[in-house]
Amino acid sequence: MSSLPEKGHISINTGYINRELIDFMYERGIRIKNADVFCSPPGFELGIHVDGIELNTNVAINWAYCAESGSVMQWWKPKNDKPKIVDPSQQSDAYAIGTTPYALGWTEDEVDFITEVEVRQPTLVNIGVPHGMKNRTNVQRYALSLTWKYENGDLEWADAVRLLDDLLVE
Repeated sequence: MSSLPEKGHISINTGYINRELIDFMYERGIRIKNADVFCSPPGFELGIHVDGIELNTNVAINWAYCAESGSVMQWWKPKNDKPKIVDPSQQSDAYAIGTTPYALGWTEDEVDFITEVEVRQPTLVNIGVPHGMKNRTNVQRYALSLTWKYENGDLEWADAVRLLDDLLVE
């Protein structure tokens, strides 16, 4: 694997993903779609967006590494149904994402804040709800994001919870 940039996004070969995880998901009918690493320097903020061009309940499993506390993912609720489609590569405050070339985008005055979380262990995240990221630290942040396929489309929140429920009872 090539070295990681200070700021940006790279897709990684799914062969680098732990085989036990791939097999565990496969046993539940879940297939890996994309593996991506997001590199965020100190003070970087990724704007409010959804991954794709529609609101949905699609999920990813994210795992961020940052040597300091203070790097968060945030979720928002739109105030109206009129987001704009943006090309992340054309925004100075974002970075191009080859697996999601366009996204719906909002400014903070177009949404209501829901919550923010530090994603320090593998975490199921809803990528079809407006979200963003703020690295409020003095150090580099790296985040692995795995998206998944299920049946005839992307893995959605309700299916993920149902299919992974045995993890919740352990």
